Amino acid sequence: MLPFPFNINSSRSLYCSIDFPDERKLMIDELRSFFSLLFGTEQHRIPDPTVEWKAFLQFVEDALEYEKVQWDPIKKKSLPWVNVKVLHKIYGKGTCSIMQYCTVQ
Repeated sequence: MLPFPFNINSSRSLYCSIDFPDERKLMIDELRSFFSLLFGTEQHRIPDPTVEWKAFLQFVEDALEYEKVQWDPIKKKSLPWVNVKVLHKIYGKGTCSIMQYCTVQ
């Protein structure tokens, strides 16, 4: 979901309450915290992906418009920080767990 240059190690010291994508896949209810960190937006200003998936995805797309693309040395081209299609494929099809009572569409 994130291109290679995302400096996860330096981000750990800034925000330690969530695990990072190099350790495990984030749960859908952790996405808001992660994107708050990534985009520098207050968490309450980001739509809750467990309730408003389409609005959340639109927020991510809009936020990416203000970000510079980053060089991905693996794919050897510049890419946005987030692949929105992959994000939607992973989280946007109605994922739920015992800890969260949700249906995302």
